[in-house]
Amino acid sequence: MSETSPIPHDAWCTWHPQELARRVSGVKRPWCVVGGWALDLWHGAETRPHEDIEFTVLRAEFSLFRHALTGLRFHAVGNGQVRPLLPDEAPPADIAQVWCEDVAAGGRT
Repeated sequence: MSETSPIPHDAWCTWHPQELARRVSGVKRPWCVVGGWALDLWHGAETRPHEDIEFTVLRAEFSLFRHALTGLRFHAVGNGQVRPLLPDEAPPADIAQVWCEDVAAGGRT
């Protein structure tokens, strides 16, 4: 798949929160898991299968997390479209969601 090929919305796989924590462990800025995994972490057990993992960071710190998540391809998501971000491109101001493609694993997270 080329850098600019559109990615289907259902072509994503997930990391476990422990994998995410391992990958961003060098970033000394706040982040947190949100969504379904956040509820399961609060409950202390996985209550259902997860199709993705959602986490949040401050927009101004996006590049720090992007640098820590080496080997991933980043995509801006909005208005029903998934658009690849260039290697040093920040998400546009109107984008609140970025998806990460795990290139080495052959899947998306």
